Amino acid sequence: MIRIFIFISLLLGVTACSNATEIVLVTVRDNEFRIIKTLSSAAELAEFSELWSKRQREPSMEPFRAPVSYPYKIDIELTPKGGDRWLYDPAGITQVLTKTIVPRYHIDLPERFNALLGIEAKR
Repeated sequence: MIRIFIFISLLLGVTACSNATEIVLVTVRDNEFRIIKTLSSAAELAEFSELWSKRQREPSMEPFRAPVSYPYKIDIELTPKGGDRWLYDPAGITQVLTKTIVPRYHIDLPERFNALLGIEAKR
């Protein structure tokens, strides 16, 4: 009985690990879709993941909220497959690119995030 329990626990653990998504590549583009920087090293991706996971959702999803200019695009590639394109303003405001109304997010440390992405904050 104990062997069966251990086998099932190990099997579930392997399945859970294989379904986990991980950021494998981040590409930053400017307003004209030129590549500014690509994050691919383990250290860069770890720092990006840390900052990205701490972003805070804006409480309002009202369609008439103040518009934001998004001069940058952040392409996030995930494993095992997939990814998203996010719009980004150096003030630390971001939202996923879609045709529907979606929430905006705020990056806690925009200066650090901008430096990682290779962009300058608005002056």
